[in-house]
This record gives sequence, C-alpha cells and structure tokens, in this order.
Amino acid sequence: MPPFVKVLILAVIQGLTEFLPVSSSGHLALAERFLGLNAPGAALEVALHAGTLAAVLVYYRRRIRAMLAELATGRGAGRTEAAAILAGTLPAVAVYAAGRNALEGLFDNAPAVAWLLCVSGLMLITVRWSRGGDRPVTVGRGVVIGAAQAFAVLPGISRSGATIAAARHLGLAPRAAAEFSLLLSVPALLGAIALKAGELASGDLGDVTGAALAAGVGVAAAVGYAAIAWLVRALARRRFWMFGLYCLAAGIVSAVLLAIGR
Repeated sequence: MPPFVKVLILAVIQGLTEFLPVSSSGHLALAERFLGLNAPGAALEVALHAGTLAAVLVYYRRRIRAMLAELATGRGAGRTEAAAILAGTLPAVAVYAAGRNALEGLFDNAPAVAWLLCVSGLMLITVRWSRGGDRPVTVGRGVVIGAAQAFAVLPGISRSGATIAAARHLGLAPRAAAEFSLLLSVPALLGAIALKAGELASGDLGDVTGAALAAGVGVAAAVGYAAIAWLVRALARRRFWMFGLYCLAAGIVSAVLLAIGR
C-alpha cells in the first residue's frame, strides 16, 4: 500500500477514535494487525496527534479563551477548571512513568487489546444508568476523572470513554462532561507529541513525504472536529452508552478472529 494512502487511512482512524469513546490505541493496534497498517515512523504519529490537538483547540476555542481570561483576572470558574485539568493529568503521568515499558508491550498483544476493548464497552454501557445531575467541575472531581484517564493508558480502553463515564457518574451534565474530558486531552496530546518529538530529534522521520504529513494533519484535524461534534450530540441525546455496544461487539469479533487465525 502506498505510504500516502496509509497516512490518510491512519489519519481518519486517529481523528475518529481519538475523541469518540472507542479507543484510538485499540483501533490502531488492531488495524496494524488485521490490515498491516504499521505507522511509518515517529513523524506520522506527531502529525496525527497535532491534527487531533488542533481539533480540540478549535472546537473549544471560546471556552479556552474565556478560561485564560478568567485565570488572568482571577474571576469566574477558570482557575478551578484549570487546576482540575492539571490535577487530572497527574495520575496518567504517574502510571505511564511507572510502567511505560510494560504498557508499550501490550500494544503488540492483539488478543489483550481486543478483550480490553470489551472492558471499555462494558464501562460505557454503565453510563446509561448514571445518576446525571449538573454538578460543577472541582479539583477533587478532576482527580477522580484523571484516575479514569490513567486507566486508559491501556490499549483498548477509551480515554474519552473512561473520563466521560467517570464525569457522568460524578454528576456532571453531559456537555460539561464532554468539555472537561476533551480539555483534559490537551495535556495528554501535548505529552504524546513531546515524547515522539524526542524520537524525531534522533532522526526517526519514517518513510513519508512532507506532503503526506501535511495531509495527515489536515485529515486528522477535520475528522477529529467532526468526531467531537458527534460525541457532544450523542451525550446530549443520552446515546453515549451505545458506543459501548460497538466496543463490546468489536472486541468480541476481534478476539474470535485472532483465536481462529492462530
């Protein structure tokens, strides 16, 4: 398969699954196994993460501007929300730092990824019975949601799914849960870019052209923006839990196919 086509396919997968609660890591790992779509170097990973980061920043640009203004003036909820995002980022950083080698080894274990996708599906289905409410974001709730994000360092566990499910069970309203989850993804995406940028400094540019990388950024950003809008609508219409059915089915089918293929 030509590298340019591979880049576009991976960009679509990344853009859709980074924000929809279906696990981008799980889908990319299974795509590599079933379709042979191995990501060609760190340059592409940086490009795809940059595209999805751009999607979040553009979609929530008004809220981000307001938060920065509130931080500067000391008024509004911006200071509390920023502190909650910072506190919510720390658990995932600690878990990844402590078990990086073991976690990265799981990406090569396709059966484990498939079953973890099933776990993700069951977690999402529980949102159907969440108590709901309209509670505000606090630092304490940010830590709990961050702990859910730390669980999602496992390939097959959806980051957005885990954090939104935790937020809904803690009583955040649907739109507030989506907003906090996606703003919480900004430090995670920046961290992923920083890790891969280190590899770029060592010369790992892969085998894609500059035009392919630019296309990957644009496609990942556009698809990611559309995925965020879809996610917010699904939450508002109380259909978020239905993504769990997809994850459960995809995990079971993948596990069966992998078992047959042995």
